[in-house]
Amino acid sequence: MGLEAFLDLTKFRQRSSTSGPGLSLEDFIALSILLVLLATSATDEDPAHPYTHSRLRSIFPKSEEWILRMIPTSNTDLKKDFFLTRRNKVAVVTGGNRGLGYGIVRKLCQSFPGDVYITCRNSEDGAKALEQLKKEGLNPKVHILDITLAESIQEFRRHLENAGGLDVLINNAATAYLHTGVVAEDVKTAEATLGCNYFGTLSLCEELFPLLRPFARVVNIVSSCGVFAITGNEPKSEGIRKKLSNPNLSIPDLNDIMKGYLSSVANGSVKEDGWQDIVVSSNNISKIGLQTLTSLQQREMDGRRGEDGIVINSLHPGLIRTEKAAEFPGHMLSIDEAAKGPCEAATLPPGPDVPKGQFLWTDLRVVDWINGPIPWCL
Repeated sequence: MGLEAFLDLTKFRQRSSTSGPGLSLEDFIALSILLVLLATSATDEDPAHPYTHSRLRSIFPKSEEWILRMIPTSNTDLKKDFFLTRRNKVAVVTGGNRGLGYGIVRKLCQSFPGDVYITCRNSEDGAKALEQLKKEGLNPKVHILDITLAESIQEFRRHLENAGGLDVLINNAATAYLHTGVVAEDVKTAEATLGCNYFGTLSLCEELFPLLRPFARVVNIVSSCGVFAITGNEPKSEGIRKKLSNPNLSIPDLNDIMKGYLSSVANGSVKEDGWQDIVVSSNNISKIGLQTLTSLQQREMDGRRGEDGIVINSLHPGLIRTEKAAEFPGHMLSIDEAAKGPCEAATLPPGPDVPKGQFLWTDLRVVDWINGPIPWCL
């Protein structure tokens, strides 16, 4: 492994010297030594070893940057070992101060090998959540983040850059107006819902995706109810489904479809245009948008960084009894029960059989939300 890596490094330095800024001679020598040590190194689970990965990172502060810049296709195993065994990983759970987000943070703090961030819109909510978790011996970090504000997202990105990157991103932050329907719903309500749940999540991903480390995991929290947002008003609903499942669909195309729904609300033509016409329609439509976005994000990530093993999925966590949830018939999951699926999706191991760009059920089943069948809520 060390010899292959050295040959890749030599080719990289020769190529970069003619195409732009590359490794300096000093960095080249240092990285060559690093690669030799990596061949005999050990993971952090073996603290007695003189060259654990943590010690190598300490000796060579630029080690991760070097390995990422090399991107040697013949040394995927080297990158896998170096990045998967790090003990100072970073996980972010948006909207982590209450409800499902709080449950996810709590469960991650119990087993995740690194820092877990609660993000929320105000410091009071964050402090309250932190106080509760500290009583259980858990110690997440708290950061203020409003995914509807560009400046807030950019400030959080700068913070994570200083932390060295990101290993897990669980997009849970959302808003829902549970007691309004599209017929009586004003444009302001629809815009606020999609602005947070879909466009806000998209903006956050666009800022944070460049910080994802190799083998990172992204989970977009959605809902089974999203499927019903594009059914029932045929044949127009079928036309929407065909647009969303078009293999050539792009993210700008999807943005236009979401904006088209807002136009339908403004024009009072929701049902006529094929959209769902029941309570919480805007929330459901934002979720089907996020499900579709997930597959497009994975496709783009594979095109740019396919060798880094980054996985992006959307997930329905189940019907949950939370502060915001109305009383529905049938069994509802506790927050702890519902948090299990997102945490498992956020820690999927590397491998060819891992679902990528898929809509997952709470038990990690892959569900075809276009052709079905769709399981019941649990």
